[in-house]
Order: sequence, then structure tokens, then C-alpha cells
Amino acid sequence: MIEIKVTIDASENLLAAINTLTGKRPAPRPVETKPARPVETKPAIAAPETKAPEEAPVVELAPDEPEQISDEQLRQIIKGARDKTTPAAVREIFAEFGIKTSIECPMERRPELVERLNKLAS
Repeated sequence: MIEIKVTIDASENLLAAINTLTGKRPAPRPVETKPARPVETKPAIAAPETKAPEEAPVVELAPDEPEQISDEQLRQIIKGARDKTTPAAVREIFAEFGIKTSIECPMERRPELVERLNKLAS
């Protein structure tokens, strides 16, 4: 004599499907209730303030004083000119000065470059 034991572990979905097919209704399951947890409130985070767009700096040069214009100042002026016109217009001025980037402009010609960029931006 051979004895075979089979154990099948069925999920709730499978049991529900079998009960539906056979027409049986499953016994109602007891509802577990959990104690209510206190609601934690967090302080509101203030939204960061937004700044109004800044105007491009216009550098005024006195004709008597040769002023040193730093690379950073020149970059800001170029950015302002690009924002008000087009990058192509700024590149045309660079071509007239024989430069590809602003840092290539010699110190003695920077006041002239700034003047041209300011005229372009106005």
C-alpha cells in the first residue's frame, strides 16, 4: 500500500476564486483594529523669496583715468549685452577686436570693448 499526502498552501486570492467557482461564500474575517496614532504636525517651511531680475551693470569709464576691468566685470557686461541683444551680435564685436573670448582682450582695449558692448545693449 502506498500513501501520498499532499498539502497545498493557497493564497487568499486563490481561495476567493475557488469559493466563487463553487458558489460558496467565505466566512467573514475578523477586522483588526489598531489604536489611532497621534498626528504629528510639522512647522510650515517658508518659501524662498524670489529676486527681481537684475539690470546688467553699465560700467562708466572716466576718460582721464585708465581703469582696470577685471575678467569677471567684463563677463557680466557681456552677459548683459547678450541678454538684451543676441550672442551673434556680441561675437561680431569680438571679431572686430580680433578675439574669441573676453579674456583675450588686452587691458588697454577693454574700455573700448566695454563702451561698444554698452552701446549694443542700450
